[in-house]
Amino acid sequence: MISWDILNFTIPKFVKMKRWPFVLPVIEMVFATESLTAKCFRGSNKGFTTFSKQILITIFECLEKMKLEHNEFIDVWDHLIEITIPLDLMGVVLNEIKLTMQMFLTKKISTPSFLETLIQIYCKPEDKHHSACIEVIGEVVFKALEDRGKYHFYSKKFSECPKYAEMICKHFEKNCTGSEMKKNTFHHLEFALTWPTMSYVLTVQYKKIAKVSKNCQTHLMDIKKSLMKSAKELENGSIQIRKLNLILESKREYKEVIAVIWEHEHCGEFEEGRISYLLERRHKELEKIDETFKHIIGFKELLQCFEENTIDASKLKYKDEQPLKLFLRTGASNKMDDQLNTKDYNPEVQIESFPLELIKNIPRLNV
Repeated sequence: MISWDILNFTIPKFVKMKRWPFVLPVIEMVFATESLTAKCFRGSNKGFTTFSKQILITIFECLEKMKLEHNEFIDVWDHLIEITIPLDLMGVVLNEIKLTMQMFLTKKISTPSFLETLIQIYCKPEDKHHSACIEVIGEVVFKALEDRGKYHFYSKKFSECPKYAEMICKHFEKNCTGSEMKKNTFHHLEFALTWPTMSYVLTVQYKKIAKVSKNCQTHLMDIKKSLMKSAKELENGSIQIRKLNLILESKREYKEVIAVIWEHEHCGEFEEGRISYLLERRHKELEKIDETFKHIIGFKELLQCFEENTIDASKLKYKDEQPLKLFLRTGASNKMDDQLNTKDYNPEVQIESFPLELIKNIPRLNV
C-alpha cells in the first residue's frame, strides 16, 4: 500500500524533527485508505485492529528513541487521539491509541519527574488536552500507586486539588479494604501509623477537599476513633504495651496524625510538647518494667544454682495486651507540673506475687 510506505517514511523523519502537524495528515490518509479498501475488497473491517497496531507500534518505537520534554510526549498522544478517523473505524482506532498510550506511559512512569508531570496534567488539565488523554493518564497514575504498594507521591502543590485528593483517598481506601485489618483498635492504629499519606487523607476529609466514598469515610472513622482512644490511654497509662511499642516506633507519624485530628476536633492548636512529654514518660516507664523483669529472671537463675525454684516462670513476662499502668505502683504519671522532670523520673514497678522490697533490692545483686 502506497500510503503505508509514505507513513513508514514520514513518521521517523518528522518525529525526529518534532513536526507532528506534518505527520498527522499522513496517518489520517492511511486510515481513510484502509477503511475504503476494507469496504471495497473485504466487505468488512476485519483485520483492521492488527493494521492499526502496526501504525501505533511504529510511532511507539520512534518515541522511545527520542529525547523529548515530558509534556511533549503527552502532546504527541494528544494529537493522535484528535486525528480525523473514518466513522466506521473510530471505536477501534481510538481504543488502540489509548491502549498504546497507556503502554508507553507505564514504561516511562518509572521516572519520578515524569510521574509528577502526569499528576500535574491529570489534576490541572489544560483545555488543549483531550478528555480521553486525561482518562488514560489517570488510569496510568493510579496503577502506578497500586503496583508500588505503599508508594505514594505527595506534593504540597497538588494538596488542594480535588482530583489529586480523590486519587490519594481512593488509593487509601483500596489498600485499607484489601488489608487484613480486623475490627479492633490495634490494627486500625497500626494501619494509621504505617500508611504514608494518612495525615493528608484525614485532612482531605476534614477540609472537604474532595468527596470521599462512604466506605472510605467508615475506614477513616474507625481509624480516628482508634487514634483518639490511644491518646486518652496514653494520658492515663491504660494503653496496652503493644500499642505503646507501636507508637514509640512511629513517634513522628503519631504526632502528625494526632495533630490533624486535634486541630479539627478540638479547634485549637496542637500541644506537641504535651504529647512528647507523655511519650517520654511512658517510654521510661516501659524501660523500667523491662529492666525489672530482666533482674527477676536473673534472680530466678541464681536461685536455681542453690536448687531453689520458688518463682513461677509464668509471671516473668508481661503480655502485650496488658495495660502499662498494671505494672506501675503509683499509676502512670501524666502531670507536666510534677516536681521531677522526665530525666529524673524513676517510676516504681509492681509485679503480681513479687514483694515490693524484693523488686527494689534485686538490682543490687547485679543479676
